[in-house]
Amino acid sequence: MHFEYGQTELNYLKSKDKKLAKIIDEIGFIKKEINPNLFLSLIQNIIAQQISGKAARTIWARFKETFCAKNGKISPKTIAKAEISEIQALGVSLKKASYIKELATLVTQNKFNLKAVEKMSDNDAINALSSLKGIGIWTAEMLLLFSLQRKNIFSYGDLGIKKGLEILYKHDKIDKKLFEKYRKKFSPYGSVASFYLWAVANGKIASLTNKSTKPQIYYWRYNSALGQITMKSDDGINLSELRFGKFDENCSKFKKQNLQIFKDTAKWLDIYFSGNLPNFTPKISLNLLKGSEFAKQIWQILLQIPYALTTTYGDIAKLIATQKNTDKISAQAVGTAVGKNPIAIIIPCHRVIGKNGKLTGYAYGLDKKEFLLNLEKIGRKFD
Repeated sequence: MHFEYGQTELNYLKSKDKKLAKIIDEIGFIKKEINPNLFLSLIQNIIAQQISGKAARTIWARFKETFCAKNGKISPKTIAKAEISEIQALGVSLKKASYIKELATLVTQNKFNLKAVEKMSDNDAINALSSLKGIGIWTAEMLLLFSLQRKNIFSYGDLGIKKGLEILYKHDKIDKKLFEKYRKKFSPYGSVASFYLWAVANGKIASLTNKSTKPQIYYWRYNSALGQITMKSDDGINLSELRFGKFDENCSKFKKQNLQIFKDTAKWLDIYFSGNLPNFTPKISLNLLKGSEFAKQIWQILLQIPYALTTTYGDIAKLIATQKNTDKISAQAVGTAVGKNPIAIIIPCHRVIGKNGKLTGYAYGLDKKEFLLNLEKIGRKFD
């Protein structure tokens, strides 16, 4: 099924803006697939966070195969009755599995009314959806667009739309005030305008050139109890590095800008350094991180180590060996991959310790590792 729009919406947008009109004529009609089942869309979005598109599709296929085999379809009641461990066994992290289970329970107990959300105004629906664990504002907006087919979704949090505006209208930067100007111009068909701006941002119009088409790397700094932390984003959307101190590279090559991803990361760090467990994770796409597939597999396991628990290099090696159906993976190889983790703290490599509880191998110094473990009040081992 595809998003329903036609000549009425296109003619309206073309009448409002000559540059967009030219793009619409050059590209032609854009088809966008949708999933009208809001409950399933919510689950898919939770699953897809922080992993590659391929991994998300694989896990979703397992999800459908498992739960459809039980009842013929995936329903809130089916998921609510499932054990968190059963959901987790499909390749979903413990946190995501708990979010999915809680969503299904809320819907089953009529504490979250999906039908009511479908009838709400855009703003009310976004507020309702983003109140769910694992669903942020941008995700809620995309759910309105790609599940509920709302025609006036024009997301300020979407870097692709901003990039499309920069390229098409030759802007150096799209701030909130300028963005609102375009939102009003394209209303009430902001969703359809978004389709074409995404196409522009993705290079569908070869004739459009702008310095904004060059890759731009962003950074920001955060002052913590352990000193300065530098964060970096290679795409302006996902966190690509989080390191103590400054980067080895010359930051003059990067653009210092407090993007939403950096604000989210700073909020996460504020909560963490106050001695509490954050109830969200800043956007990370393991697929975009620089590292081997083996290293990324290790980092995915690190993400699943619960707060205040530890594991060992040897235990991770055994787990990888089981997943790869091989006899042995060396703990040393795991240690090398752990040491190359580009996102400190959030991908919690500090929770990996040596045999018999020995603190070993932390790129930023064992004093920092000990501080982080003490901050979390580590009390028992994660297996």
